[in-house]
Amino acid sequence: AKVSAFVGEAPGQVSLAEAQELAVQVQRAMTTGAVDAKINAAAQLLLGGQYQASIDAYLEIARVHPERTGTCYGQIGAGLFFIRQYERAIEYYEAAKQHGANPRMMDENIAEARAALAG
Repeated sequence: AKVSAFVGEAPGQVSLAEAQELAVQVQRAMTTGAVDAKINAAAQLLLGGQYQASIDAYLEIARVHPERTGTCYGQIGAGLFFIRQYERAIEYYEAAKQHGANPRMMDENIAEARAALAG
């Protein structure tokens, strides 16, 4: 798996040391084989504002563990929402529903993304 993040001093960025430690933690989790550890690592990235790294991790998890695609696609949608790619977020929320994610939650996320698109 590839991990990427914005390194710097601005809000939402991590220091170089933090980025290196986060990359080590995520790489370790992504290679353990335990899907829950992988999902938790990807969630840490998302919660830490490392949206593209989180998206990349969830894409890899969905590839290796297709039974968790619904969860991964819903979280990818969230990452896309946070980087203001609302149309793509909606696509992933819709796909998440097709792969078993909670339809009510995905519909709420879709409504929020559509509202953001409308400005």
